[in-house]
Amino acid sequence: MTGIKKCGIYVILTLAACIVLFPIIWVFMTALKTRVATFAMPPVWVFIPNLKNFGELVSRYAYGRYFTNSVIVVTAVSVISIFVGTLAAYSITRFKIKQGKFLLFWILSIRMMPPVASILPIYIIISRLGLLDTRIALIIANLLFNIPLVVWLMRGFIIELPEELEEAAMIDGCSRLGAFLRVILPLCLPGIVATATFVVIFTWNEFMYALSLTGNVSKKMPVAIMQFVTNRGIDWNKMAAAGSLSIIPIIIFTLLISKYLIRGLTLGALKE
Repeated sequence: MTGIKKCGIYVILTLAACIVLFPIIWVFMTALKTRVATFAMPPVWVFIPNLKNFGELVSRYAYGRYFTNSVIVVTAVSVISIFVGTLAAYSITRFKIKQGKFLLFWILSIRMMPPVASILPIYIIISRLGLLDTRIALIIANLLFNIPLVVWLMRGFIIELPEELEEAAMIDGCSRLGAFLRVILPLCLPGIVATATFVVIFTWNEFMYALSLTGNVSKKMPVAIMQFVTNRGIDWNKMAAAGSLSIIPIIIFTLLISKYLIRGLTLGALKE
């Protein structure tokens, strides 16, 4: 590849990165501006950062509670989904199940169903159970759609592993569960990390159930941002600050597991 072609590729990639990252950078910049600087025309690009918006979110709008709610819900949904979904994917892959293809399609159809189509029955069930405005309600609602996702993704990783590995472990004295825990699970770790990343992102950003099933007690970050849209206008500074607080944890999480995420996404892509 000639130097001109390399230079052209770098220019195209740089422009693409700028286009993708510009909205995020603009949100961060708006969160650090004063109200006057936000509405200035032409836009102000050089200014003194102001952390007042973030301070008000914590002291006045109780964003610490909203952040805690999001972390607890995401953690519980991720752990339960990975545990249940991985075991289900292993069972479907390794055991002969009657009407197995129909079962897989049924599991996938749950994930394909639009959340807005199921919100009413779920709301009625949660209401009659007395779980409205609780974290448990959000955990249950998110599990309904994340477990099928985990089953389908983990099935793709497990099916790539030869059955001879666990058969050898069982010959050496392991039970079926022991072979799964000691042999299959470690080999599937990159796939588990990749799947968990999708579950974390989907659950953290989920809005429909968080809006319909919660109030002030168990409200999550995405719903809390809406309070800055009022009949008197939009408080862009605080909305940008709240959006920044919602983006930063996901960015940090993705950077921390990026190595395992890449391995998981490319698992099975190359064959000998």
